[in-house]
Amino acid sequence: MRVRLKKHASRVDEAIDLASYVMNDYNYELQKQRILEKYHFDVFDVEKMMDSRSKIARLFQRDFQTHHEVLNFFFAKRSNAFSLARFFLKTPYFQAEKRRCRAVFYEDENRVESFVAAFKELKLIDESVDENMTTFEGLSLLLERMDIADEDKWMLQTVYLHLHGYLKRFCGLVNQIVDWLMTFEEQICQEEALFNSYWTQYVEQHDFSDYLSKRLNIAVKADTTQIWIVPSYFACSRIVYEYRQDTIMYVYIGMILDQAFSFEKKYETPSLLCSHLKLLSDPSKFEILRVIKEKSHYGSELAKIFHLSTPTISHHVQALENAGFIKSEKKDNRTYYSMDIDRLSLFLAQIHHMLIEREKEE
Repeated sequence: MRVRLKKHASRVDEAIDLASYVMNDYNYELQKQRILEKYHFDVFDVEKMMDSRSKIARLFQRDFQTHHEVLNFFFAKRSNAFSLARFFLKTPYFQAEKRRCRAVFYEDENRVESFVAAFKELKLIDESVDENMTTFEGLSLLLERMDIADEDKWMLQTVYLHLHGYLKRFCGLVNQIVDWLMTFEEQICQEEALFNSYWTQYVEQHDFSDYLSKRLNIAVKADTTQIWIVPSYFACSRIVYEYRQDTIMYVYIGMILDQAFSFEKKYETPSLLCSHLKLLSDPSKFEILRVIKEKSHYGSELAKIFHLSTPTISHHVQALENAGFIKSEKKDNRTYYSMDIDRLSLFLAQIHHMLIEREKEE
């Protein structure tokens, strides 16, 4: 399996990340304090890096103040945490290069099928929904059954009917943000150089696939032929991944995510331990862990077991996955969830250490 690094992040991706964070009130200052509290960093100047992002976010709010309404329409999170921007990214009509995006339409593309596929990617509907749906009436009936707000159902119907106009306006806005980001190109490129230097050395000395599975709770499919590591500037402390052509894995790594983010250090502070204890106090989440302890299950299986909607199950599962208590793996177009025994054991060991063990006397 070959591991390669992208020297530069896609500026289109960065523009979308920046607008999404700003329109959903992401606070880089608060995140900086949380990071400095949770981890020890020997490689990067975390405080300086977070301050630079906070400054760019403030300038973006100022310079795009007159665009606030349209930015809010495309990027603000709606019911079940999806946004219209995220929806567009899951459709075949949005195409992006490093510095430009455009709306592309194909005559033989079935718009309803594309919408249904995007809904599934966003976990707004069950995997079992008929993919052969082809009419607007069928889509409207599907929207009626979806667990999202009525205003979002009407919005999606309107977008369907006027897709060309909405997508072109969205792409124009994103390209405008990309051009604005050129002001900070030197700063971003400097951090990309640091990122590449660190990860080039890391992958030369370590098994990156093993790092993903054991350190970051990301399962790598057995038939993966290539892994691309892509820097992420504004999503600077996050890691996400996707597969393309089934066997090529793209891993988007935040620029301050280094080996200090290993799960051995994740549960260092009492405040973080308490937040995960609160998570486990939810009976539904606790029972989900019990069910997947012996056997992995996919979303609609869990929904049937607990008599809950698939989006509700997805909400519980996402929270548990973010905490590191479960891991996911895609098989046959379904996402299966299983317990991460190692991480849960580590969490319980930390609780035992803080509450049960006595400090040794000198």
